[in-house]
Amino acid sequence: MTSHSRVAAVTGASGYLGSRICQALESRGWRVIRLTGSQAPVPGQVVHYELAEPVTAQAGEALRSADALIHTAYNLSLTGADDIWQVNVEGTRRLLEAARKAGTAKVVVLSSMSAFAGTSQLYGRAKLGIEAITVEFGGCAVRPGLVYGKGAGGMAGSLRKLTALPVVPVIAGGAGIYTVGEEDLMEAIVALASVEDLEAGTISLAHPDKVTLVDMMNVFAAQDGRRCRFMPVPWKLVYWSLRAGERMGLHLPFRADSVLGLVYTAPHLVGKERLARIGVALRAFAEDPAS
Repeated sequence: MTSHSRVAAVTGASGYLGSRICQALESRGWRVIRLTGSQAPVPGQVVHYELAEPVTAQAGEALRSADALIHTAYNLSLTGADDIWQVNVEGTRRLLEAARKAGTAKVVVLSSMSAFAGTSQLYGRAKLGIEAITVEFGGCAVRPGLVYGKGAGGMAGSLRKLTALPVVPVIAGGAGIYTVGEEDLMEAIVALASVEDLEAGTISLAHPDKVTLVDMMNVFAAQDGRRCRFMPVPWKLVYWSLRAGERMGLHLPFRADSVLGLVYTAPHLVGKERLARIGVALRAFAEDPAS
């Protein structure tokens, strides 16, 4: 099978990482089927897919035609533990069961560096559950670090916006954050989807050198022609303030659960030797011109 005939089904294709992965695959000759529940216009072939609902016949047909499934969909709007598990973890199980039934050869599922034994973060626990299901079905779960890059979304995009404030509040505490450049992450995802025999298991996609929040935000500010004045804020104050807002139903720029991910980071990386075998090298934050 030539590279120009390969087909990838990508869930969460309208989201930040999902859309970037679609573009990366297409730039390397893949045909991409975008599985998304978004009502916003999405380029290319689109199939309706909702993580919280049973896999439709149309989505099942897309899986039958796909050489690889890249699962990025995750509902971040949920804050209750039961809802998070039911939608995101059990939704992943339904999807991977459908992929097995369809005979999809390779499955790559996005996890997170928040997924590690002993995590107190609901997001991290859900991602651990998703990883276990992925391995059960013979797939590869990848744990990206905080993804940065020019125009990046997600947490890095939110942190960059904060640097526009006259005084920037920064969470005190934490030993630094694992990071991965957007371009490096895309290269790794495409490489994993392209290998002949994809091994089941979990791989960290992050550089081993952690970056502090202050150093990261100083770089973001400098790129935008600004200098930051930081005000350290106790993380517990930020966490409980956000929790109170969530209970009141307020629409907030950060989730309380995300604060735990910034304070308590994974103790180590996994799967480094597997990245080396597929020829993937990840740059450090300070070495990457896109940081």
